[in-house]
Amino acid sequence: MTKGTVLLWNNFKFHDGKTSPHPKYLIILNSPSDPAKTPYLLCKTTTDERKKYPAKPGCNTNPDVYMLKENEVF
Repeated sequence: MTKGTVLLWNNFKFHDGKTSPHPKYLIILNSPSDPAKTPYLLCKTTTDERKKYPAKPGCNTNPDVYMLKENEVF
């Protein structure tokens, strides 16, 4: 897999055991030269805009999320 690859995850299960009614997308953010030593970094997308997710881009500790702005290169 190379960075920029988008994987479709059907029937995604949440922590409470419920299945998402919508597929999730996993985006590969890096291309490790040796995946045995360096893990892949993934981003799971969401369409959930509830207030529990911060509007502030970057690392947020409550809840534990990293917010990426749409159409922004990091």
